[in-house]
Amino acid sequence: MDSQPRLSLWCNSRFVVLMFCAVVAFLVGSASTAFGQSTTDQASIQELQQGAEHGRPVQQVLLGRKYDSGDGVTQSYAEAVRWYRKAAEQGYWVAQWILGIKYADGEGVPQNYIEAHMWLNLAASLASGTGRTEIVEARDRIAGNMTA
Repeated sequence: MDSQPRLSLWCNSRFVVLMFCAVVAFLVGSASTAFGQSTTDQASIQELQQGAEHGRPVQQVLLGRKYDSGDGVTQSYAEAVRWYRKAAEQGYWVAQWILGIKYADGEGVPQNYIEAHMWLNLAASLASGTGRTEIVEARDRIAGNMTA
């Protein structure tokens, strides 16, 4: 068993979760729409899917979170990563952050510290404030796991 703690556990502090929700709510424009009580019904999933398929990075991340948790869809880390990657490739730093953690933990993708470091470095270059600090700390932890 690896003696290093999983980064997803390290990064799942209450602050990180609250910050993620705040960023998503701000970008979506309505916290009630993004985090409403009917998020698991089929109509909401279909609307989220349509937005994600039209290339909207916030909806892509939200759909990825659904697949991560199995909330209204069949749970699939690989499918979650697919949606995170689409948003990350558009320069959405939240998705880059999540994708970096996925690579660090090997969840939905083979564990790869180089990929994790790359995605976290990209996220850190776009984020600001406390979010950036959290990402830089995660990136620096990954660097300690990398070998020459």
